[in-house]
Amino acid sequence: MVRESKVFIYLKCLPGDSEFLRGMFEKITAAYHMNKWHWISVYLNSDVPDEFIMQLVYDSYRLTEKKTVRKDIKDG
Repeated sequence: MVRESKVFIYLKCLPGDSEFLRGMFEKITAAYHMNKWHWISVYLNSDVPDEFIMQLVYDSYRLTEKKTVRKDIKDG
C-alpha cells in the first residue's frame, strides 16, 4: 500500500506486541482502519531493517494462515 508516497505493509502480530514494536521503530505504526492491538503498518525502506521485516512477515503469515483440522476417518 502507499500512503504519502511511502510504501508500507500491514502485518498481524501477537496481542500486545504492536505497542512494543511501535516503540522500537519510528516507521512501525498502528495499522490504519485495523485492530490496533493486533495489526501494525511497517514502512519499507525505513529505519526497520529488511531482515526484521522478513521475520515480521513470517510471523504474520503464521498467525493468519488457515488452520487445518485433522479428522480421523474411521473405516466402516
